[in-house]
Amino acid sequence: MTSLTIEGENWSGRSLRALVEHILDRFHAVHREQLPRLIELAGELGTDGAAVLRFVENWQFEIHDHLAKEEEVLFPMILDDMGDDAAAPISVMEQEHHEHDENLAQLEQLIQQLGATHIDNSTWQKLNHEFANFKGDLQMHVHLENQVLFPRALSGEQAGKSEPRH
Repeated sequence: MTSLTIEGENWSGRSLRALVEHILDRFHAVHREQLPRLIELAGELGTDGAAVLRFVENWQFEIHDHLAKEEEVLFPMILDDMGDDAAAPISVMEQEHHEHDENLAQLEQLIQQLGATHIDNSTWQKLNHEFANFKGDLQMHVHLENQVLFPRALSGEQAGKSEPRH
């Protein structure tokens, strides 16, 4: 079993059901708030922020689609203890996670290029800060799924019961 502590919580000892519930509450819900905020801030930069705005608007659709596939297909399979039967959807999610990493790097580059001329602009500073939060959250989210949830689900571990929320 992979041991992983994220935000002070050791997820290796928690049930798969608790892990899925945490991912939904802590990451899926948060990403759905973060992306519109990035779009709003990029839009406030006008034509200068257009490249960032277009990138985030396009990526938002991909992320929403990804989250929906997890919520409607993969997580129910995991919670129904389907083990190896979840291998194909997990493989798709891992590929999309790799694409998310590439998109994070591209978006960071666009934001930093924008910062070269807007470093003192408070809106750019907010955008940069919000992006850093989004990046950290998305990386934790992906790591938790790839390194803990998916391997444990594929090993045939039973989902278990819901646990009290901390």
